[in-house]
Amino acid sequence: MSGSREAGTFAALQAERPTVTAKGRQVETEAAPIRYVAAILGVADEWLIALMVLCCDPLAIALTAAANAGAALSAPPLSASKEPLSTARYGR
Repeated sequence: MSGSREAGTFAALQAERPTVTAKGRQVETEAAPIRYVAAILGVADEWLIALMVLCCDPLAIALTAAANAGAALSAPPLSASKEPLSTARYGR
């Protein structure tokens, strides 16, 4: 009885093997550029990822804030139009 259960489990694992292997190749392919840069710099992959997150994430936040502030400064004030709102909007 136990032999048939083990054979069924083995067959199920053999059926899953190509899927797991393909997923592993996909992960390796996605990580290849990070591994390449880490090898050039001579650091561990984990340290390079941590360094990229610590440097780039605050920079992205700062650039977004600067873009919003710049857009607010260059936009005309809302009260610049002397026409009533209905005339300015609908051209009447």
